[in-house]
Amino acid sequence: MKLRKRSFIIGGIALLVAGVLFIGLLTGCRPFAGHGPHRFCKKDFSEHVLKRMDREVNKFDLSEAQNAKYEEIRQRVAADLVEGMERKRQLFFEFQSEINKEEPDLNIIVDLVKDRLRDMPDVVEKQLDYFVEFYNILDEDQKAELIQKFQKKMKRCDV
Repeated sequence: MKLRKRSFIIGGIALLVAGVLFIGLLTGCRPFAGHGPHRFCKKDFSEHVLKRMDREVNKFDLSEAQNAKYEEIRQRVAADLVEGMERKRQLFFEFQSEINKEEPDLNIIVDLVKDRLRDMPDVVEKQLDYFVEFYNILDEDQKAELIQKFQKKMKRCDV
């Protein structure tokens, strides 16, 4: 009986470790080859994303009107990133709270991950809507340039 209980405990711990790794992958956090935490775990992740967006958008040499519309989109993206970071902190707080209990409940941990997964399609859909909104402010030449960039990237990914 004790051997069976020990096997059950070891299996539970293995599942817990797998769960922690899975949540880390979902949120983009993982060890980074001895160089500290991955950049997605840093507080400046929003700034990183926004700088990268700005760098790509600057290549299109937007007019003043286009730039004003882009700034509106950018502000919404920034707000979403802040909200996402707060939700991530909350998830880890809840996860840590449960995992540090004397007898953690794996069902609660799995439910936390499931809740996070349920929200992902909405987040992705919102980002795609922002992209389409940006695409629609471009003139025909800029749209063609953007499509060319996508086509070039797709050629690198021959399937």
